[in-house]
Amino acid sequence: MCTKLQDHPKDAEYLNTPIRFYTEMEAIFSNALATEGSKATEVPCSGVGGKRKIGNFFEEEILMLTNMSDVVNNMANALRETGPAHVDANLYLAVMEMPGFSEEALIVAYTFLLDNKA
Repeated sequence: MCTKLQDHPKDAEYLNTPIRFYTEMEAIFSNALATEGSKATEVPCSGVGGKRKIGNFFEEEILMLTNMSDVVNNMANALRETGPAHVDANLYLAVMEMPGFSEEALIVAYTFLLDNKA
C-alpha cells in the first residue's frame, strides 16, 4: 500500500533523508520480517553449494549472529539488574595512567565508568 505525502504531512522532513546505519541494519536484519510479539520469520532463501544463503549471510552466520545478540542482550539485562556497584579507590589512577590517550579522553572514560557503575 502506497501513501502520499498529503496523508502524512508531519513526515515530510524524513523524505529523501538517508537512514543512519542503513547498510549495517540491512546486513543484520535482511533475513527477517517483522511480526507481532517481536518474533521474526525467515525470508525464503536460496541454496548455494549445499548451504542456505539468507540475504547476505549463510544460515550458520545468521545462527551465530542471533546467538551473539542473545548473549549481549542477556548481559545488558544482567548489568541493568545489578544496580549500583562499589567503586574501587584505585579506579581513578587505573584509568588516568592508561598510556596512549589524552587526558580529556581519560576523564571522559572515568566519568563514564562512574556514571555507569553497574
